[in-house]
Amino acid sequence: MRIEHSINLVRVGIVAAGVLLDLYTAVTQHLAQGQYELFAVGIIAFVAVYLAIVHIFSRGKVYHGWVKYLTITVDYALIFAYFAEMMRPQFAGRVNVEAIISVSVALFVVFVMLNALRLSRSAVIYGTLLGAGLTIFLTLAYSRQPILRIWLTPIVVTSGAVAYWISRNIRSIVRALWRREKLARFLPKELVEIVESSDVDLSLGGKATTATVLFADIRSFTQFSEKRDPAEVVEVLNRYFSVMTAVIAKQGGMIDKFIGDAIMAVFGAPLPREGDAMRAVAAAGEMLSQLELLNREWASDGRPPLAIGIALHTGTVIAGNIGSPDRMDYTVIGDTVNLASRLEGLNKKYHTGLLISGDTRDAAGSSADMRFLGESEVRGREQPVRLYTI
Repeated sequence: MRIEHSINLVRVGIVAAGVLLDLYTAVTQHLAQGQYELFAVGIIAFVAVYLAIVHIFSRGKVYHGWVKYLTITVDYALIFAYFAEMMRPQFAGRVNVEAIISVSVALFVVFVMLNALRLSRSAVIYGTLLGAGLTIFLTLAYSRQPILRIWLTPIVVTSGAVAYWISRNIRSIVRALWRREKLARFLPKELVEIVESSDVDLSLGGKATTATVLFADIRSFTQFSEKRDPAEVVEVLNRYFSVMTAVIAKQGGMIDKFIGDAIMAVFGAPLPREGDAMRAVAAAGEMLSQLELLNREWASDGRPPLAIGIALHTGTVIAGNIGSPDRMDYTVIGDTVNLASRLEGLNKKYHTGLLISGDTRDAAGSSADMRFLGESEVRGREQPVRLYTI
């Protein structure tokens, strides 16, 4: 529908410029004592009605395939109408018939090539056959030059063949992009881009890299789910995930996985970038702000507010493919991931919505506006962890 809309914008520009220029010529040259101006006005009225029809059937969410065939037919009808007008007796001796035929066929070729941008190969075939048929009629009925009869129709057919080839390739590209977009719904977008753009190792295993891991979990979601219909729970979760994943993607993070109502995201894998920790902090802060807006939205629907806990930790992770040769999952593992998960649970102890480890604070830089909460013992670690919040 977007492609069809763009093509129609180009067509409207071409047709409007041609009609206005022709009307200006008719007025300034006093062609046929005003009869030609009347014809041009009729053409403008016809085009206006046609554009209204196209607008009505193109503004919704449903694509009407027949509109493109109507568009192609109108294109050729306009050209043929102008040709027929120039062949009227009052223009006898004032126009070069062969030149008018050549210009008309040239316009046929332009509109045939314009069809190449459409994703419909049948539209290209229809436009080519219609243009070739009109060319045969014009050359046989009006042309006295054998060379025009011999060459003009093959030119239209050849342009149709080129348009068909272009349309087929555009269709293949669009389908590949469509498949890529659908694939990115199930795999991290960054990973899809890397696989497409370079030769990557798709075998099992991984490599060590520095990354910031984010865990976000909804508080008391089990109790929330028990009191509500499953459909409502799914609706709330989908709305929540949509907003939060958009925030993470905006800051350059990768959604690693959804764990029930929890989100695990990584900043720095598969491609590490400068400022990963700072972007993770910014994402966490924006997630809390977006949750406030969501709670206001849900409050208007009579739903209780949600509370979340977020934790950030920066360190060395192993990023790579985990699983089996037949079914693998790109993820990050290591002590950094485990610690980030455990820090998220400490939000309850500190009555906070966000906890940031000292390592993340150091990686983010002193410019980050954070408040030191103290040090805390974490199960499985010998050394206490410095904790900050914003």
